Amino acid sequence: MKELEYYRGQHRAAMNQLEAAAQESSTLRSKYADLVSEKQRVDRDVQSLQKEVTELRCQQQVLFYIGSGRTVYNYSLMGSQIRYLCN
Repeated sequence: MKELEYYRGQHRAAMNQLEAAAQESSTLRSKYADLVSEKQRVDRDVQSLQKEVTELRCQQQVLFYIGSGRTVYNYSLMGSQIRYLCN
C-alpha cells in the first residue's frame, strides 16, 4: 500500500507540473501574439514616418531653391530636379 501511495503522489506532482507548464505555454503564446501585433504596428509607424521624412526633405529642397534667388531659366531646370527628388 505504501508503494501505491508513493506513486499516486508522484503522479499528482507530475500532473501539477504539467498543468503549470500548460499555463505558462498559454501565457507565452498570448505574449507572442501581442508582440507580433505590436511589431506590425511599429513597422507601419516606421513606414509612415519614413514617408513623412521624405516629404519634408522634398519641401526643404523646394524652399532651398526658392530662397536661393535663381533665375527663371534655373527655375524650369529646378522643377525637373524637384520632381526627381520628390518622387
